Amino acid sequence: MTGGDLPTSPPETIGLLTDDEALAVLWHGTGNREVLREHGLVLWTARDTDGRTRYAAVSSPAGEALRYEVPLGSGAARPAGRIREPWTHTDVPHDGRHLTVDLPAHGAALFRLTEDGGRG
Repeated sequence: MTGGDLPTSPPETIGLLTDDEALAVLWHGTGNREVLREHGLVLWTARDTDGRTRYAAVSSPAGEALRYEVPLGSGAARPAGRIREPWTHTDVPHDGRHLTVDLPAHGAALFRLTEDGGRG
Protein backbone atom coordinates (compact mmCIF):
# COMPACT_ATOMS: atom_id res chain seq x y z
CA MET A 1 0.00 0.00 0.00
CA THR A 2 1.22 3.45 -0.76
CA GLY A 3 -0.16 6.92 -0.31
CA GLY A 4 0.21 9.88 -2.61
CA ASP A 5 -0.80 10.97 -6.06
CA LEU A 6 0.84 8.48 -8.41
CA PRO A 7 0.22 10.47 -11.64
CA THR A 8 2.25 13.39 -10.27
CA SER A 9 4.91 11.29 -8.52
CA PRO A 10 8.50 11.77 -9.72
CA PRO A 11 10.06 8.99 -11.82
CA GLU A 12 12.35 8.03 -8.89
CA THR A 13 9.31 7.25 -6.71
CA ILE A 14 7.63 5.19 -9.43
CA GLY A 15 10.94 3.39 -9.94
CA LEU A 16 11.04 2.37 -6.27
CA LEU A 17 7.44 1.18 -6.36
CA THR A 18 7.94 -0.93 -9.48
CA ASP A 19 11.43 -2.34 -8.87
CA ASP A 20 11.48 -6.15 -9.12
CA GLU A 21 14.30 -6.52 -6.58
CA ALA A 22 12.42 -4.47 -3.98
CA LEU A 23 9.09 -6.14 -4.81
CA ALA A 24 10.55 -9.63 -4.24
CA VAL A 25 9.81 -9.32 -0.53
CA LEU A 26 6.13 -8.85 -1.40
CA TRP A 27 6.08 -11.66 -3.95
CA HIS A 28 8.20 -14.21 -2.05
CA GLY A 29 8.12 -13.13 1.60
CA THR A 30 6.46 -15.38 4.17
CA GLY A 31 6.12 -15.16 7.92
CA ASN A 32 6.33 -11.37 7.91
CA ARG A 33 6.39 -10.05 11.46
CA GLU A 34 7.67 -7.36 13.76
CA VAL A 35 10.56 -8.68 15.82
CA LEU A 36 11.92 -5.61 17.58
CA ARG A 37 10.63 -2.23 18.74
CA GLU A 38 12.95 -0.33 21.06
CA HIS A 39 14.95 2.90 21.27
CA GLY A 40 13.14 4.35 18.26
CA LEU A 41 13.91 1.34 16.06
CA VAL A 42 11.28 -0.90 14.46
CA LEU A 43 12.46 -4.11 12.79
CA TRP A 44 10.32 -6.42 10.65
CA THR A 45 11.58 -9.68 9.15
CA ALA A 46 10.36 -12.22 6.61
CA ARG A 47 11.68 -15.38 4.99
CA ASP A 48 11.81 -15.94 1.24
CA THR A 49 10.14 -19.00 -0.25
CA ASP A 50 13.59 -20.09 -1.53
CA GLY A 51 14.53 -21.09 2.05
CA ARG A 52 17.92 -19.30 1.90
CA THR A 53 16.94 -15.65 1.92
CA ARG A 54 15.59 -13.38 4.65
CA TYR A 55 14.36 -9.83 4.50
CA ALA A 56 14.64 -7.10 7.11
CA ALA A 57 12.78 -3.81 7.05
CA VAL A 58 14.09 -1.18 9.45
CA SER A 59 12.20 2.00 10.25
CA SER A 60 12.44 4.86 12.68
CA PRO A 61 9.57 6.99 13.99
CA ALA A 62 12.14 9.46 15.39
CA GLY A 63 11.99 13.07 14.30
CA GLU A 64 15.75 13.25 13.70
CA ALA A 65 18.33 11.25 11.77
CA LEU A 66 19.78 8.38 13.81
CA ARG A 67 22.37 5.62 13.48
CA TYR A 68 21.30 2.15 14.59
CA GLU A 69 23.22 -1.03 15.23
CA VAL A 70 20.63 -3.57 14.10
CA PRO A 71 21.13 -7.05 15.59
CA LEU A 72 21.04 -9.68 12.88
CA GLY A 73 20.35 -12.60 15.27
CA SER A 74 18.97 -16.05 14.53
CA GLY A 75 21.64 -16.77 11.95
CA ALA A 76 20.15 -14.19 9.58
CA ALA A 77 23.54 -13.27 8.20
CA ARG A 78 26.99 -14.71 8.48
CA PRO A 79 30.26 -12.79 8.04
CA ALA A 80 30.61 -14.31 4.56
CA GLY A 81 26.94 -13.76 3.77
CA ARG A 82 25.54 -10.97 1.67
CA ILE A 83 23.28 -8.13 2.73
CA ARG A 84 21.81 -6.16 -0.14
CA GLU A 85 19.73 -2.99 -0.11
CA PRO A 86 17.16 -3.59 -2.88
CA TRP A 87 16.06 0.04 -3.26
CA THR A 88 19.60 1.17 -4.14
CA HIS A 89 20.85 -2.16 -5.57
CA THR A 90 23.93 -2.05 -3.36
CA ASP A 91 25.60 -4.55 -1.06
CA VAL A 92 26.01 -3.46 2.55
CA PRO A 93 29.03 -4.37 4.72
CA HIS A 94 28.39 -6.08 8.05
CA ASP A 95 30.17 -8.15 10.67
CA GLY A 96 27.68 -11.04 10.73
CA ARG A 97 26.21 -9.89 14.05
CA HIS A 98 25.16 -6.28 13.48
CA LEU A 99 24.25 -4.05 10.61
CA THR A 100 24.88 -0.32 10.94
CA VAL A 101 21.96 1.63 9.50
CA ASP A 102 21.77 5.40 9.17
CA LEU A 103 18.17 6.51 8.84
CA PRO A 104 16.85 10.01 8.22
CA ALA A 105 14.00 11.35 10.36
CA HIS A 106 11.00 9.02 9.93
CA GLY A 107 13.16 6.94 7.56
CA ALA A 108 13.12 3.32 6.48
CA ALA A 109 15.43 0.81 4.82
CA LEU A 110 14.92 -2.62 3.31
CA PHE A 111 17.54 -5.38 3.23
CA ARG A 112 17.84 -8.85 1.66
CA LEU A 113 20.09 -11.23 3.60
CA THR A 114 21.55 -14.38 2.05
CA GLU A 115 23.98 -16.80 3.63
CA ASP A 116 25.72 -17.84 0.43
CA GLY A 117 25.92 -14.60 -1.52
CA GLY A 118 22.47 -15.24 -3.00
CA ARG A 119 20.88 -14.05 -6.17
CA GLY A 120 21.19 -10.68 -7.88
